[in-house]
Amino acid sequence: MRRFELVDAKSSKFWEIALDGSSFTVRYGRIGTNGQTQTKDFPTAAKASAEHDKLIKEKTGKGYSEIGGEEPDEAEADEADEADEADEADEADEADEADEAVVEAGGTRRFEYVDAKSSKFWEITVEGSGFTVRYGRIGANGQTQEKSFPTAAKAKEEADKLIAEKTGKGYAEVGGTPEAKPAEAAAPEPAGDEDSATETEAEAEAEAGGTRRFEYVDDKSSKFWEITVDGSAFTVCYGRIGTAGQTQEKSFPTAAKAAAEADKLIASKTGKGYAEVGSAPAPKASSAPRPAAAPRAAAPPPKPKAPPPSTEGFLDAGNGYALGVVNGAIAARNAAGKVLASVPKQLKSTDAYEMLEGALELLATHAVECREDVEGWMLRSLPVPRAVLEAIWVDPDWQSPLQNVIVAGADTGILRAVEGGKGLGLVNLDGETVWLTDEIVTLPHPILLEELDDWRGLLTDLGASQGTAQLFRETFLRPEGDAAEKSSVDEFSDGAFDLLAQANNEARKLGYRVSGGCAVCRVWEGGVQTEARYYIGDGDPMYETSTGDLSWVDARQQSLKISQVGPVAFSEGMRMASAIYAKRKIEKQEDADA
Repeated sequence: MRRFELVDAKSSKFWEIALDGSSFTVRYGRIGTNGQTQTKDFPTAAKASAEHDKLIKEKTGKGYSEIGGEEPDEAEADEADEADEADEADEADEADEADEAVVEAGGTRRFEYVDAKSSKFWEITVEGSGFTVRYGRIGANGQTQEKSFPTAAKAKEEADKLIAEKTGKGYAEVGGTPEAKPAEAAAPEPAGDEDSATETEAEAEAEAGGTRRFEYVDDKSSKFWEITVDGSAFTVCYGRIGTAGQTQEKSFPTAAKAAAEADKLIASKTGKGYAEVGSAPAPKASSAPRPAAAPRAAAPPPKPKAPPPSTEGFLDAGNGYALGVVNGAIAARNAAGKVLASVPKQLKSTDAYEMLEGALELLATHAVECREDVEGWMLRSLPVPRAVLEAIWVDPDWQSPLQNVIVAGADTGILRAVEGGKGLGLVNLDGETVWLTDEIVTLPHPILLEELDDWRGLLTDLGASQGTAQLFRETFLRPEGDAAEKSSVDEFSDGAFDLLAQANNEARKLGYRVSGGCAVCRVWEGGVQTEARYYIGDGDPMYETSTGDLSWVDARQQSLKISQVGPVAFSEGMRMASAIYAKRKIEKQEDADA
């Protein structure tokens, strides 16, 4: 075993390497801890020796100095607890060493990219003169690809290049997956001797085995911590909830000592706010105390070859190709399992392509219909069964227009979540979360919200946006007095268009029907139908036109006074006329003094 150390103003680290025939073992970490251990196997002893000498040269080039053989373990604090509480400088040191270990002794590096539209992962495992890449959506198995190179140095160079590309695109590294997890630093021995009765109880409890899990969730983080006591040792696993986390082991002279240290760590965690969420009992072991086990790192098992490309989600397109949908678009995969940058021309005439193209069109139509239906519920203030919202929430095309809309019932708030057993999760104007269990709810039109400005401010404070234009929808208050006795509004008259066809197209693009020379907006309010009609011209569509007045009629097409028009119908009619009028031709006025 050869030992090297690097000590400067920012860190104090060690690195050891032991050559054993056709393999070597590397141990590294902060001085004073057991560190981490990894083993690497090679085809021949000569290859192992060459890689051994190369790593030593790299370390000495980085400032490490050889000081002798392996020093005895001198752990001053329990590494499992220290990993959670270490300061930022120590974490940076460990990250540096972990990155080096991935290259030196094999391992997997994982990167993730999460934004409002997607959540993806990308992993790379360098193994000798090749590497394996796995990628896909977070939570899925993803797809796997392998690549071989003439030399290990070339494989490492290409891997570094891919990692640089991914981080340049916004991917962030979230942790490696070493093939062998070593024992970490030992916890300090408690002062004083324990009586035989206490030791016997602790040994019996330790021998029973089992995993206890604790979680800590707040606004800034969501972490877990697990401990499994097994005889005179225990294993700790910790990390972010939803990940595999990191694992550390610790051995003690007796089972009683292991149980005592485990209890101390559990008390420390619960004191910091961690809450126990369950346990997973392990198989019951023998009641006899086990001898102390020295920390050791086992050689990793041979890595299995990557399985053949999965056919799940892809259709056979012939000649070794397969077609599927990736990120909402049709993608092609070759016989090796690689997803191509574009779909080859000859595949676009296959039955599989036409089938997928039809499916995407159907999904696009479905998404539009979902948005239109939700907007219709709001425009008509229709009663919506809570059970319907619970049923459709799982569909992203339904959830998107419903996300963050105002829902009213016994309570009113911004819709943030839907759970079958709890109801609708709302955030009210006080910023509190309430669960609405009313059987019937409504999505009120913004003109009906008395505290509209306050709701807009709350949505902004939450940093959220709405999939349906509700809170920030343009609204118009119905006038009072003499103006309310008129039967039309001329505010949007005399809007010039070069062609009537242009005015008709603008109205239709905004989602309004054109009939009888008018753009039409139909609203049901309180069970009564009202239709806003904005004149945009009739006749030859190739002739120029000018807009006229905005008026309202009832279901029998009888003219209504503004005072007879409901607040929603008036606001939506004004919104329609304003949007079309904004598309008119604007004449450039020449300066009179020019």
